[in-house]
Amino acid sequence: MPAPTSAQQCSLALILAVLSAVFLLGCQPSEEASDPTQQPTSLMLQNSQAQKHASEHFWQQGSSSFIATAKATGDLRDSVIAFINDSSDESLQKLQQQWHRAHNIYAASGIYVALSSNSGLFVALDAMNFRIDAHPIQPGYLDSFDVYSRSGIVNDIAIAITAQAIRAQHGVTHDSEISTGFHALAYLIFGEHGQRPLVQLQTQSTRLQSQVNNGLKLTDLSVNRRRHLMQLLSELLLDDMRQLQSEWQLNSGSLRSSYMTLTPASRLQLIRKAAEQVLASQEYGFEQAPDLIHNRFAGGEQDRYRGALLGLEKAIDASISAQIFSEDEASQWQQQLQNALQTLEPSDEKPL
Repeated sequence: MPAPTSAQQCSLALILAVLSAVFLLGCQPSEEASDPTQQPTSLMLQNSQAQKHASEHFWQQGSSSFIATAKATGDLRDSVIAFINDSSDESLQKLQQQWHRAHNIYAASGIYVALSSNSGLFVALDAMNFRIDAHPIQPGYLDSFDVYSRSGIVNDIAIAITAQAIRAQHGVTHDSEISTGFHALAYLIFGEHGQRPLVQLQTQSTRLQSQVNNGLKLTDLSVNRRRHLMQLLSELLLDDMRQLQSEWQLNSGSLRSSYMTLTPASRLQLIRKAAEQVLASQEYGFEQAPDLIHNRFAGGEQDRYRGALLGLEKAIDASISAQIFSEDEASQWQQQLQNALQTLEPSDEKPL
């Protein structure tokens, strides 16, 4: 093959130079373009951090709520003891007021308890709530009711008034067989018609001859068993509330551990479902049949609703709302919540 001429060598060099320049130009990013992964990654990181902060903030608010509930439940236990020591109309009225206060504060924690309805991770929370706030109760299972004057645990001396025995009776064959919690205690305090006669709660220190003949001891008499059961239920309720607070609050607690296994996005999805459920349940509550009303024997249902809605409003604050709702949804949510609150008359009780 003949050697290339000088002109051919020059042309080849020129072509190579042009091709190199085009190749290099194509490899350089334009001034207007930016790294296609840089901005989305930064935004995603910001969103993830906001979700994490909001979901942890929600859990911390739950801790504060359960601390307040445990304190109020302790005050309720103290009121029961005060009544046992001085069984007067005045001490009974104070006891009834303290029951409502403690129960309304627990109602304000409804958004946190509702997590149990939306995830299999919180079976333990559901079990705790069943011990604390199970309803509706079957009143004759616990004490005399209507024409059944000798019915229930109070009148059955075969059942010992001990923590083990009473816990064993709770929901033993049906969910309405309630022997612990707020509503079992309420039936003993308030009675069938919302105002139990004081004589049914005052200690009986002597026995009728028929009772002596039947071999009954003073501790077997229904009024004394009722008093004993009242005090025991207040102690068990406080124990259960303290356990709930501990399992929620401590790093090693089962509830906290379950919650933290979820991604922030999953936690927020759970919070939204719980919030919607609580609001819907409050709107539906007044339509229930009388025997299904939450506070069937204690009354004060409107104050309980208001407490639940105020607790919901406090829990879903701006930082959480921004993560679980769009702007339009947040506006609709607030409107729906305010409408629900406006249907209730202001409570005479102090704010929670």
